[in-house]
Amino acid sequence: MSLFTGAVLLGVVLAALTVGVWWKKTNVLELLVLGVVYWLCTWVISGMGLFVLDQFSLRRCVIAAVSVELLAGIAAVLVRKLRDKTPWKQLVRISWNVRAYWIPAVVLAGGFVLVAFKHELFGMGQDEGVYQTVAVNFLNGITDRQQDFAEYHTLSGEQQELFHNNVFSYLVGYDLETEDYPATVYDRNVSPVSGIYHGIPTYASMLAMWGKIFGMANMQGVQTLCYGCTIFLLFFLCQNLKLRKSSSALACAVFAASPIVVWVEKSALTESFLAVLLVLFLYLLTDEEHPYRQWLSIIPIAVFSCFHVSIYTMIPLFVVLYGSMFWITRRKSFAILMPVTIVGYCISFFAMRHVQPFYTMNNYRPFFVAGISQKDLPVLVPLLCGVGLVAVGIYLCLVYFLICRKNRDTSTEAYMQRVQHSKIAVVLVEFLLVALVLYIGAKVLTAENPLLKLQGNTLWGFVCGSGLFLLPIAWVVGVIRPKTYLETPKHLVVLVAACYCVLVYSAFLRTEVEFYYYYGRYLAPFMPIAAVFAAMTLDKLRARVTLPVMTACLLFVSPFDYFLATHQDDTRMTWSVLEDLSNEINSDDCVIVSNDNMWTLYLTLRATTGAAMYPEMEDPETQAAELAGQYDHVYYLGNGKWNDSFEHQFRQVYTNTITQSTDENYDNTGRRIIMFPLSYQEVSYTVSLYAYWGEEQNLSYPASTCANTAYYGFYPLEGNFCWSGSENASVQCDLQKRDYNMTVSLGGTVPLYQIHQNPYVVHVLVNGNDIGTITLDDQQNDGAYTLPVPKEVLHDGSNIVTFQSKLWKGSCVMEDDERELGIPLQDVEFEAA
Repeated sequence: MSLFTGAVLLGVVLAALTVGVWWKKTNVLELLVLGVVYWLCTWVISGMGLFVLDQFSLRRCVIAAVSVELLAGIAAVLVRKLRDKTPWKQLVRISWNVRAYWIPAVVLAGGFVLVAFKHELFGMGQDEGVYQTVAVNFLNGITDRQQDFAEYHTLSGEQQELFHNNVFSYLVGYDLETEDYPATVYDRNVSPVSGIYHGIPTYASMLAMWGKIFGMANMQGVQTLCYGCTIFLLFFLCQNLKLRKSSSALACAVFAASPIVVWVEKSALTESFLAVLLVLFLYLLTDEEHPYRQWLSIIPIAVFSCFHVSIYTMIPLFVVLYGSMFWITRRKSFAILMPVTIVGYCISFFAMRHVQPFYTMNNYRPFFVAGISQKDLPVLVPLLCGVGLVAVGIYLCLVYFLICRKNRDTSTEAYMQRVQHSKIAVVLVEFLLVALVLYIGAKVLTAENPLLKLQGNTLWGFVCGSGLFLLPIAWVVGVIRPKTYLETPKHLVVLVAACYCVLVYSAFLRTEVEFYYYYGRYLAPFMPIAAVFAAMTLDKLRARVTLPVMTACLLFVSPFDYFLATHQDDTRMTWSVLEDLSNEINSDDCVIVSNDNMWTLYLTLRATTGAAMYPEMEDPETQAAELAGQYDHVYYLGNGKWNDSFEHQFRQVYTNTITQSTDENYDNTGRRIIMFPLSYQEVSYTVSLYAYWGEEQNLSYPASTCANTAYYGFYPLEGNFCWSGSENASVQCDLQKRDYNMTVSLGGTVPLYQIHQNPYVVHVLVNGNDIGTITLDDQQNDGAYTLPVPKEVLHDGSNIVTFQSKLWKGSCVMEDDERELGIPLQDVEFEAA
């Protein structure tokens, strides 16, 4: 176990122990889940602090996160010891009875099958690929906020312009500042190709953390961790709401099986952790049996503020919920958390703007009206927060003088009974449920093409994503029985959260989903809220309703889930190809990258190898010749479409064919109502790496690097050589039509006496022409043999060198060896004669 892995485990343990101390008594599974969740929260906050300082590294972040957990744990112990006078033995009381948690455990086990097979590398061009690329950078120590390309500064003026155009065209998500953009932390004096990666990098740091522990190719496993945490938190929330087991199973299963959720969990996108934060917030806010835990509901808000720029869309919900809870419960904690939320958001805006100014400010486009633009945001955001604080102050005063003082001696339960019998309260609930549904329905029905409008409608996405039947049934029941939501404050919290996250979001914040699944991801953070809202609404109808509804929903999503579980989306490159190429290239080499590979391999391969990377700016032969004197080796990274005009200057050292898969479902409208695709656009794509050798270089075809690409009729590599396994074993070599001296090196000896062949003669042919023999005898039975190769037997480009020999049985030396063997070939090298 590495030191980094040990530090992460220590952080999780400290987080779990802190929860145990603060919770006073908890179940071991609850302790484990919350320990993991709070560790992730601490990682994000610590990472954000380091990003603001431009001092991030995985090592620094893990040290900072563990330190924060340690300080939080010490503080929790001091509070319990000094304030509560708790004996040491009672600081953490853990229940080991896990039978009560069989529902989320079973759901997670089933869900794991759906989400285990992850998408692979997408590369630049959209959020998922940018996060992957940044995570690869972090894993390889590339952590500066603003980055540059040293290669750019080695080029002439004309080549620099071509380099800039390639960066701008293909590295979409590597943001270059324009001349008219407002002044920010971005330094314009570095170079025209200096940029900042798209997105807030805290999520990419989570991918890198997981990749550091389990390997780069498995970095998206952190999504499965978030998926499991969300399922358990959703179950804990159902326990707070005192829902029946059948209703809890309904909520957990519908969320876990939602095709939108399954797709997101297979990807590398932020929405998975956002779902964790939103459910954690509701879980803490609805824990009425432990009011001191409700203080902690500010933590997921703080983490959200460090994680995703969309926090500004959620601040109204958080403030309204705190305000509602203060009105109903009259607890000071909610009065304090209202302004703290606004101030925290204001701070987070400037922190995000400092870390990634373009991404942050461009996401405030809804504010760009009446002449407002990016340059106004540093004034506008604090101004709006100030107005919000004033409004909160007025609200708190009104509630205190008109509600709190009047109902000082009224318990929360008694107050909610009065609210439940209030006609105004019932009308307000009906309004929340009905008004926006009618508004959205009217927009669909009055559209020029209602079917097309319905297909992309966000509310329809929520309906289909939750199993088609669940939300309509819950909505009807809710309209018929609105008093269900007025029984307790926590029921009201879930109602308001669901109305905002589903209805308000669908009506105003994101009215359409362009296509599935990529843009459907925006619904994923709110799917658990929709599921728990529906389960709470149907709870009183008992299992006779909830279980059939759950069954119908799962049957509806089953074909989509099966497809998602067995196919990869958003895959333009595989991690294995990146790793293979990284093994071929060294830090003192350079690579010319073809246009097709710029999206996926330019930045990632640059990070994993440390090699210089140049876009293809002219014909590869000319460009390689210009670079050859500056680097140990020059490679051309192409797509397998060999260009005969420069074929004789390169030789292939690696090739692999992958399947690219995307879900760009633009044309899939037609008559379909359910827009979840059951097929992806898949194409085969070949990646080939060619080594440039020029006219005067010696050519070498060692088994150690060419066994899989140029050796035919040989057994797999053993150390640095391969045994021939055919009487006509051959090596493919790229040569010019000129005279060479060919040196054949053997990696071992042939057991002449055991096989009763002394001497052992090997005939060597080039393109079917005999050029001589290699004789193995008592004088020489290993090492190197040199033969002249006249230009008359050669072609420009590909040539076949064949080794003809009689095979002998490996069992002559080792009884268990059933192979028939020839010569142990180590290398074939050509020197211009």
